[in-house]
Amino acid sequence: MSAPSTRTVLQTLAKNRLLELARSFSVAVPPNATKEAQAEALAVSGVVRFRELLGSLGRDELKAACRSHGLDDAGRARPLLAARLLQAHGATETAPPKPLFTANTIPRLLCRRPV
Repeated sequence: MSAPSTRTVLQTLAKNRLLELARSFSVAVPPNATKEAQAEALAVSGVVRFRELLGSLGRDELKAACRSHGLDDAGRARPLLAARLLQAHGATETAPPKPLFTANTIPRLLCRRPV
């Protein structure tokens, strides 16, 4: 099996899911194009990065990507499945990566109370 890449992970997704991702990444993808053409358009756009793609996938999509790349798909935790794909992808970094699955935080604004 080849190492996972943005292109190969996109190819494991359904056509309607590729359209959803295209909207979320603001990439123009023809809705009547073939699934392969849609995946290719997303992959070559330069907008969809491997780590961000994995962060936007659901558990079943990550499991399918693991299976298609010959990786262990055991477990239910999204971070574990994404980590397997990242490791097989060869993602090496000198600093700890930003967590893939964190809740959106809203910064608190400091307000002064009237005196």
